[in-house]
Amino acid sequence: MQSCKRTIPPDEVAPKIKRIHELMKQQGRNLTEVELGVSPNPKRITPDDLKRYRDLGVEEVTVVLFDLPRTERDLVRRLEQMARDYVEPAMKL
Repeated sequence: MQSCKRTIPPDEVAPKIKRIHELMKQQGRNLTEVELGVSPNPKRITPDDLKRYRDLGVEEVTVVLFDLPRTERDLVRRLEQMARDYVEPAMKL
């Protein structure tokens, strides 16, 4: 499978996916041949956004840490928080 990541909020995903589907159909291809991934950065997303992405066919959401912590301890704390904010809710979908 091919993959491509692009920054896009959930409310803009549906028409983009429809357009990708149309273009692939024109080329005799199927949307199942690609994995759809997005990165909503720098906008903070919610667990509900994760569900909305999933419902639209997005298979991967990449979350980026923009403001890097100054210490290793802060980095670990931030990564653990990101896991609580995104990974744990995503596992429940």
